[in-house]
Amino acid sequence: MNAANDNTNPFDRPDKLSGSKYSSPEMIARIASIFDNTTKLGFHKRNEPSHVAFSTIYGRDLKYNVQSMRLKLAGHNVEDLFEPSVQAIIDGFEQQRRVALTPVNSVFLVGGFAANNWLFARLQEYFQPLGINLCRPDCRGKKAVADGAVSFYIDHFVSSQIARATYGTKVHTRYDPRDLEHQARKHTRFIDPVGDLRIPNKFSSILMKGTQVSQLHEFRKSFHFYTKSRPACGSCRVDIMCYEGDLQEPKWIDVERSSFSTRCTIYPDLSELSQTLHPKKSGLDQSRYYEIDFEVIILFGQPELRAQVSWKHKGVEMRSPASIVYNE
Repeated sequence: MNAANDNTNPFDRPDKLSGSKYSSPEMIARIASIFDNTTKLGFHKRNEPSHVAFSTIYGRDLKYNVQSMRLKLAGHNVEDLFEPSVQAIIDGFEQQRRVALTPVNSVFLVGGFAANNWLFARLQEYFQPLGINLCRPDCRGKKAVADGAVSFYIDHFVSSQIARATYGTKVHTRYDPRDLEHQARKHTRFIDPVGDLRIPNKFSSILMKGTQVSQLHEFRKSFHFYTKSRPACGSCRVDIMCYEGDLQEPKWIDVERSSFSTRCTIYPDLSELSQTLHPKKSGLDQSRYYEIDFEVIILFGQPELRAQVSWKHKGVEMRSPASIVYNE
């Protein structure tokens, strides 16, 4: 758990130093920096005051608890200031534990605030009854987050992660009059170029929530497109949608439309595949059309989403790149 960026700054409160000689933005920033680097790390008891030592020509103002170039802070006020950080760490841990595939036995506390003994003891009160070992580095752990990111890129130290949402795409599925869900949506039926009845708004999952995802794990999804000409193959696109609702297996987008969002759009390079296509005749009006079958290959475990396109040509798998455009 990262305790580096807790954003605990008591001097942002207007009742602390407002109206004093120390209330200028520059002085507040200076005192806050000293508090962050020294006082915060040294706090250890609720019933003992903490001091922020700063050098200034205005070294004494008892009205604002400033004496001998030190600002005095009541211990209970400092503790109250840190309690939200404790709760945020506990909430973050519980969120991770809920989606973990294996029991959690150890928690590592990193970041600048991890060096504080009060914080460590306070968290021990929560983790020890759970039988969880709380650890922290011997030296200051402020660079742990940055160094962890470098480790990911260089050494692939982080080998897998858990999907926190379900990802998939919207498809048009063939209409089945025996299916009750299809019957409820029969007013949305349409005829595709082949002459088949289809209904829209079917959600086809690619990655389910809770799935463990490694860096090199390829997720595949088959797609079928119909176009009127070979050049139109270049207009094919696949929208990757994210479902963040409570259903374990979402099937229809119109059930919880607000729980779905389009995260990105994949534009496959089908120029090579299009050269292997042959025209077909529509069962609807005998017009010509082209049917394109391919798979989109997605790697979710990389720092950024990666995608490719795959198809079979004379029994051999062929691949081409795909570009990704993210929704803002």
